[in-house]
Amino acid sequence: MAEQQDQSTNQTVAQPAKNGKGKVIVLVVGSLFAVCCLLGVLGGAGGYFFYRGVSAPVSPIKAQLEALNKGDVQGAYNDYTSKVFKGKTSYDEYVEFIDKYPHIFESKSSSFTNVEIKNGEALVTGTITGKDGTKTKMAYKLVKENDKWLIYGFETR
Repeated sequence: MAEQQDQSTNQTVAQPAKNGKGKVIVLVVGSLFAVCCLLGVLGGAGGYFFYRGVSAPVSPIKAQLEALNKGDVQGAYNDYTSKVFKGKTSYDEYVEFIDKYPHIFESKSSSFTNVEIKNGEALVTGTITGKDGTKTKMAYKLVKENDKWLIYGFETR
């Protein structure tokens, strides 16, 4: 740094040297900032697509529970269960099962924290809290039919 005498106050003021180091530092810091921003955007996008892929099998479970809470048992059966499920479980059997466990299927909330996807099938586990406050651990098995996740089985844990 060069020094210069300030005439009005008789103080010595430090002046930056004009050797180009400042410009290099600004370029390096600016480049690092740009790279960090790019990595943040890419990481966020990757996380979004990962979340969408993992959350997709949870959607029909939540939608089925919502339909059941609205009293739309027929819609819960028709719209969110697979052909395999319907082949093994008639609508009447489904209604009987739902009616047998109101503490599960009349739900206040649900949380599905574990999703495993392998070969077009998904295993989703979590907890359903009934309107009466009862918490039930559940496992749902889903399969993809026509690019749509559908339930083909569920059980308490």
